[in-house]
Amino acid sequence: MGRLQTASQNKLSRHSLRGKITLGYYTVAAIILVASLFFVGELRTLEARVVLGQRATDLFNTALEIRRFERNYFLHHQAADLEENGRYIKLALSMLTTNQADFSAIATQPRLAQLRTRLNDYQRQVSAFAAADSSRLESVEPHVRQLGQELVAISEDMAGSERRQIQSTLASFRTLLLGVILCMALLIVVIGRVLSQRVVRPLKEKESSVAAI
Repeated sequence: MGRLQTASQNKLSRHSLRGKITLGYYTVAAIILVASLFFVGELRTLEARVVLGQRATDLFNTALEIRRFERNYFLHHQAADLEENGRYIKLALSMLTTNQADFSAIATQPRLAQLRTRLNDYQRQVSAFAAADSSRLESVEPHVRQLGQELVAISEDMAGSERRQIQSTLASFRTLLLGVILCMALLIVVIGRVLSQRVVRPLKEKESSVAAI
């Protein structure tokens, strides 16, 4: 009877120890899974910011191309330069319309409205300059140049703002990554110590009992 009771107790003890070890493994796996899901979400946020930054940079580069062909036209008065200038103006307006929701996350609505207004004014002034006679060219050109400078300034400010936001997001991500890694390491150490106390100690007690017997 005593032997049966001892065997039953040993069996229950083995199941108990196995359950504790399994629970420890599951806990560590759950921590790793939660941390992985968290970082996946953060990476998606960062990816979205990078896409916004690329669109802002594309808009800025388009504004630079507008100015480049504007200067070429003022210097050489070639129809091809004027056509390219008009094409890039239309491209910039199309980008503002197509990516309106994305640009709204970068700049305020009044700022975007200001940029669109400047583009429309610039387009009209360039057309007026192309149609003006030689006596009016000197009076129209400074206004066109001024509007072109404003276009570049606004688009550059948007691109720079988004770059700073991306840098800030990266810095926050690095800090979060370091913090989560440290917390995971601490939790794993704590779980290891708890398992050590609840698993190794009973085994040592049994070993002592067996040695005494």
